Amino acid sequence: MKIKFALKLLLSAGLVAGIIALASPATAQGNPPAASAEMPYQAELVRCVDNADNNAAFSICYGEAAEAARTELGKRNTEMLKSFEEEARVIKMFQTDLDAWDGYEKSVCRYYYAQGYFGSHHRAVIGPRCIINALEGRIALLDAQMSGALQPATGMGKLPHQKRLARCIKAADDQRDYASCYGKAAHSARALLEKRHSFFLKKFMGKEKAAEAFSEELAAWKTYESAACRYHYQQEFFGTVGRDINGPLCAVAVIDGRIALLDQQIANRDYE
Repeated sequence: MKIKFALKLLLSAGLVAGIIALASPATAQGNPPAASAEMPYQAELVRCVDNADNNAAFSICYGEAAEAARTELGKRNTEMLKSFEEEARVIKMFQTDLDAWDGYEKSVCRYYYAQGYFGSHHRAVIGPRCIINALEGRIALLDAQMSGALQPATGMGKLPHQKRLARCIKAADDQRDYASCYGKAAHSARALLEKRHSFFLKKFMGKEKAAEAFSEELAAWKTYESAACRYHYQQEFFGTVGRDINGPLCAVAVIDGRIALLDQQIANRDYE
């Protein structure tokens, strides 16, 4: 299905706010994350973890799963590019999005590898698991755009701005109303995300290497967030639907995905 067509399905469906279920938090040490949808490598990861009895074995399990997730993401990237019908300006903007994502992915969760603060279990399990969750969040985002099912993601339960967004969408009468709803939701989501960032910065206070790695991740996140979804604003390809609805909706989903990733770590107390 062409993305241009798939995204327009959002309008015909009434733009009812829903949920992309991003990777669920693991509740025990060594448990693999649950994928947003069944990923081909998930069953093997579960088998590998069940048979692992030390951190070296866990490290192999999660390392292989992370590489498999990157392969799956690469397939989505190729599908997205093909769906842009050789529209040069859209492809260029999506490539900017990809480059920003690559920079973010290289830094995400790397604070768990900080020597002198986190131990071998963090390097073998918690760090790689966090990276897999980030990759699967990106996969979920692209899958939703290609299927026409894009909706704001969820953190640990419905977040306040998601509830307000659902009410706003229900009361919206036209495209401008939708644009206003998503704009307000994005503003609120960024404010909530800043609180999550402050939480981690406080946790890493006095832990120089972990704090430095988290600051690097923050910088890469800001670059990614500013580039993400901008291709939707190419009106010659996506029209005003992209500018007023799909672009802002995608932006909210990206921010909420970041909140979900941090909330998973907070719920598991991975930072300890």
